[in-house]
Formats: sequence, structure tokens, C-alpha cells
Amino acid sequence: MKKKLLAVILSVFIATTALPETAVMAAAVQESIEETVVSSGSVDNTETDSDVTSSESKTETGSTASGTDSESKSETNTDGAPDKPSQESVSASQASSANSPESEAPDSSSETSHDASSNTSPETSSNTSSNISSATSSDTSPNTSSDTSSKGAEQSDRVKDDVFEYQKISPAEVEVIAMEKPEVTDAVIPEEVTDGENTYSVVSVKKDALSNSSVESIQIPSTVKYFESQELQNLRVITVAPGNEKFFTKDGVLFAKEETYEGTKEEMPEGTTQEDLKFELVLYPSASPEKEYVVPRQTAVIRTGAFFEAVNLQTIALQEGIEEIQEKAVVSPANALEIAFDLEEIPARLAKQALYLDKAGGNKIYFKSLEVLDAFKAFEPLFADSPLIYDADGVLLSDYADVIAFSGDGIPKEIRKLINKVNGAEDEEEKAEEEKKEEKADEEEKAEEEKKEEKAEKEEEKEAAAVGAGQDAQVAEGYYRINTLLADSKFLKINNATVDAGGNVQIGAATADTADFFKITPLGDGLYTITAFCSNKAVSLNGTAVSNTVNVLQKDYTGDLSQKWYIRQAATAGTVTIASAVDPKFVLDVSGGLSNEGQNVWAYGNNHSMAQTWKLETVSDPTADAPANGVYFIHNVRNSERVVDVYMGSADNGANVWLYDYNGTRAQQFYLRSLGFGNLYSIVNVYSNKSLDAYNNQTTSGT
Repeated sequence: MKKKLLAVILSVFIATTALPETAVMAAAVQESIEETVVSSGSVDNTETDSDVTSSESKTETGSTASGTDSESKSETNTDGAPDKPSQESVSASQASSANSPESEAPDSSSETSHDASSNTSPETSSNTSSNISSATSSDTSPNTSSDTSSKGAEQSDRVKDDVFEYQKISPAEVEVIAMEKPEVTDAVIPEEVTDGENTYSVVSVKKDALSNSSVESIQIPSTVKYFESQELQNLRVITVAPGNEKFFTKDGVLFAKEETYEGTKEEMPEGTTQEDLKFELVLYPSASPEKEYVVPRQTAVIRTGAFFEAVNLQTIALQEGIEEIQEKAVVSPANALEIAFDLEEIPARLAKQALYLDKAGGNKIYFKSLEVLDAFKAFEPLFADSPLIYDADGVLLSDYADVIAFSGDGIPKEIRKLINKVNGAEDEEEKAEEEKKEEKADEEEKAEEEKKEEKAEKEEEKEAAAVGAGQDAQVAEGYYRINTLLADSKFLKINNATVDAGGNVQIGAATADTADFFKITPLGDGLYTITAFCSNKAVSLNGTAVSNTVNVLQKDYTGDLSQKWYIRQAATAGTVTIASAVDPKFVLDVSGGLSNEGQNVWAYGNNHSMAQTWKLETVSDPTADAPANGVYFIHNVRNSERVVDVYMGSADNGANVWLYDYNGTRAQQFYLRSLGFGNLYSIVNVYSNKSLDAYNNQTTSGT
């Protein structure tokens, strides 16, 4: 009798969906039946033969699903999300079909399912409701064929709003299954949605529902209980609404609370604290600018896709407590990674292909000990179908050290520092080392002060005893050419205008490369520095001592006496001698007294010859007309319509650069960045942020 009453309810409900004029009658029948059910007790407490059959069928199906889930969980959860029970029917027409042996219920996304018993009805007063339209046709007739009815029922399971598409998974709940607008950058998932008739709580985000989109930020509402793996290369920010009992963020990374005591009615055992709870690392934002990441100690599981193509990430440190690393938990096909296993043993549940490092050269995996390394290798992990790791037959190559290098010598010092910093632990060894460094620095500073005082005393003595040194030439700070008296056309210059330390000082004709420009700076007490403009390096003795024929070259300025000079008036008006501060008896001298191009300059005892006499010619500041740092188009002089252009706007290393018609794109825009000396600049493309480079350091025509 009760089975017939249920059939009447469903039949009336179906009829009212197609024939609005029967709504009043259906309501009356419904009310009558409800009164009957109330007076006679719960319908569900009495079974008929048909009910038993249906129950057994459901039990068998549930058992099979449970067994599969259990087996999968014992290895790895490839979806990267906790198991979810099977989906219930959400339309009356489906319920009717389920009770009819002649009709099949439409397939309702078996990939991801939820247990209706674990879902709660959303509050109708939610402020984050989204109005959505159902895909069901309003003029569907109950008399259409079974195929049409099945299709309509399937459509009735799907609803959409302006951003997302949803799947109904229970009479009161939906899950996000796709993006209607993949170009959206800020994905704000609503707490609830409505199709105009019913309101549904958004409780789940299905696997890859947001993948391959332009999403840069995700906002997860308090209602979401399931969040499966997503591939979001542009993701920078993840936020979770207050009140979400399942998910939270820490340092910008999405975590899920394990099904322990948090958010359940079960009480924690005495002595258990929040610190004892375990978490699952769900999603690291792929576009995060951070280069290092230490997985928190309370992390028990690293889900599939947790680290997906994190372009800036270089180091991942794993700590004790990790029990499971799922398949493809780390996917890094482009950039090499350092992965540190700071564990006493490998995780109990480690997927064969937990680390997907395809085509990434220079990966390094560190282990706390050789024992852990041996256990990892004995596990025989798989990495990826990469030609750098596997041969043409898919067999793991015996030597792929260029791709992945293993170390069982412990965690590197720099990574250990990161781990200690995250945990707020002080490394006593490191602290002692820092104290030792400070003591050494204090001793060196004291010794340097004593050395300076000693040098100052010696300078005074040498200056008093100097032979042939005239009066200070009173040279003002500025840029000069230093002309040898041997030839009006020959000047002191740096060989080939090199910027390298050790570049030779010699004489030669003036050139456009500013190799013969020097900045003279007074230091006081008659001392000066002479700095090459082309390199910003100081004219120096080759060594700290001076004697005849000690060579003169350019070095980075350190303040040593070998880099300081007395510029004194010479016997001839308007000329000077340049004497070493180490010993003023020795002066700059053109070797052999010859005026040949490239003739060497060295230190030699003062003999007042022309080879030791110089004229200072003031030149204007060579930086005055230099272009300012900024973005430029570089036009060809012969044809100003043509500009320097990166071929096809490529961002690859080695991309060709040519002349092309001006079009204003970023492939034709370049940063000029001054190196701070010699009017030298780096030229960097705006689009790729890569510098113009002479191929293989070649200087031949056509390079």
C-alpha cells in the first residue's frame, strides 16, 4: 500500500511539472498522502519485496564503490581529493525512472560523487547567492519518448551562472564542474546558487573545473567541503571564507583538514591539541613569486597537483610527519627543483610518479641520510616519459645525472636554514659560527686601523724625504685626457677600452671609445685617484710595492696606496709628474721613452725626462649627453621607418634580432640600463626581459 502511495506522489509530481493546471490537485493529493503517512508512521520503516530489491541494489553498488575507494586510497588518490560518496538523483523525473524497471536513470557524472548524508542544506539568508538558469526546457512533455526524457533529466542536472557551470549532486547541493568564462581572472565561488525555483549550496569544486583558465585568484566560500586538483598556471592568490570547516590557507597555500576531530562531533582524546591535527596540502599558487617553500610539519598528505608548474619555485623542503605523497604531487616540466626530504624514512604511501620532472635539467633531491636515499631508490620511483630519463623503449636510463642528482649526505646548509627559520628554531651551530665571524671581523677591523695608522706615518716620512717632487698641481676634480710630452697626439689610455681588472695602461691616439678619458679626484694632502672612465677602475701599480719597471694597470678601487698618486708641477710650465704614493721617487713613465701606439707605461725612478712628463687636458663630462635609463625604439639611421625587432616577438634564448617596419609592439621596445660607467648600457627587450647578446662573444661582421 505504501509503495503505491509513493508511486502516486511521484506521478503527481511529474504531471505537475508539465501541466501547471494540475498543481492545485497535486498539492491536495500530496497533503492527503502526507497526513496518511503521519498517521501510519514512517514509510521508510516498512519494506516490501520491491523495496528490499532496491535496497539490495543500492547496497551492492555502494559496497563496490566503497571497495574501489578504499583500494585507491591505500595506494594514492589520483584525483587529489578525499573520497566522496555516490551522487543521488535530484529530479522527480529521475526518481520516477529509478522506480520503473523499464526506464534507466541518466548518467550523472560518476567521476566525483558525494554522500547526501554528509551535506547540509544552505541557509536561505546567505549574502553570496548567485542567480543561475536551469538547462531544462520549460515545455518538456511527459509524453515524449524515453530517450528525450532521459536527455531532459540530464539537462536538468546542470545549471549555470555568469562564470561557472554546476552539477546538481543532491536536492540541495551542487558542485562546480566547469567555467563558463575561462578568461575570468578573479574566480569568486558563491556559497549558493538558484535556478529560479530552488536554491542550492555550493559544496564542491570538481577536478579540473577551473583548469586551463586565466584565473589568478580564487575565493572559496564557507560551504565548500571538497576541492579537487586544478591546473592553474596563473594562480597567485587563494582565499578561504571564515567559517569554512574544511579548508584554510597558510602563507598563501591551500590546505584541507584531515577527517580527524576538527569539524566533527567526535571529541579529541585528552591531551590532544590543535597542533596534533594533520593537514593535507591541496594547492600551491603556481604564479607565486616565492623561490623557496617549506612544507609545514603538520602536513600529512601532499595531494595530486599540489605543486603544479610553479614557475618561480626553486626549492621544496619536506618535513617529518608526511605520510602520503600522491601521484604527480609535484609537476615541474620546465624549471629545475631542489627537493629536500628532511625525513627519517620515506612516506608510507608514496606514489610511483609523485615527482613529475619531465625535461627539467639540474634537479637535485636531497635526503637526510643514505638509508633514506637507499629506501627511496629501492622503491624504484618513476619520474616522467622524458627522453632525458627514459630511452625510446620507455626503459629508465642507468645514468640520468644531468636531469636528477641524488644526495644522501644530509640536507644542505642553506635549506636547513630555511627549515629552521620556518619552525622558529635556533641552530646552535649556526649561532656559534656567526659569533665567531663577528669576532674575526672585529679583529680584522682593528688590524686595519693599525695598518692605516702605520701607512700614514710612512707617507709622512716619504713625503718629507721625497726627491724631485714639486709642489701640488692643485688639480680640480673632473674628466681629463693625459697627454705625454713625447707626442702631442698620444695619450694615456686603457688597452682596448676593456672593463676587465688587469687591463693594461699604455699610450695611444685618441679614440671614440673613451679609453683615454680619466676622472681625477683629489683626496687631500696632495693625493689623487685616477679612474678610467671606460671601466670605472683605478690606475694602479701591479702589486703593493714599487720599483723600476713595475707595471701599471687598472684594478677595482680598494683604497690601497698603490692606487693613489701625487700630481706635482713639473719644470715645464703647464706640465706635471705623476708620482706613486707608495714611494714618490717613482713616477709614471713611458717605457723606453718611445711614442709608439700601444707603448707600455710603468713606474720608474724620477729622472725628469719627457717620458715622465704629462699635460692634463680638460674634457667635458662624457655622461652629460648620455641617454637616460628608459624604454626606447632603436631606429635605423638609413631608414628611420625600420627599427630593431625581436623576430616573431620570441622570448626564447637565442632568438634572432633584425630590422623590421615599426609597429609599436613590445618586440620593438627596449630598456636602456646604464652600467654606471663608460656610457655603457645593457639593452633589454621589454617583452622577454632578455638582453641583446653577441652570439658566443663573437665580434666578427655578421655575428
